[in-house]
Amino acid sequence: MLDRTARAADMVRGLLAVGSAHEVVLIPWQGWSLRRDDFLHTRALEIVVHTDDLAVSVGVPTPEFPPEVFAPVRDLLVRLACAGTASPR
Repeated sequence: MLDRTARAADMVRGLLAVGSAHEVVLIPWQGWSLRRDDFLHTRALEIVVHTDDLAVSVGVPTPEFPPEVFAPVRDLLVRLACAGTASPR
């Protein structure tokens, strides 16, 4: 699994570096699309949020994420929380 993940990460880095990655990503299970940056941001959010559950389930410490990964996820979660508490007009 580690080898497959490393190969996939290398492939994605290459696609992003040469501009071959699609600007819009279809999300087939939702039936709609997101801009690539927004799609990657939501995937990072899912990874950060659910890593703790996964780590606990296999009995390993929860990993810490570097600031460049964690900060945008934290900021998105704060914005979503604030949007959810806004009073209706």
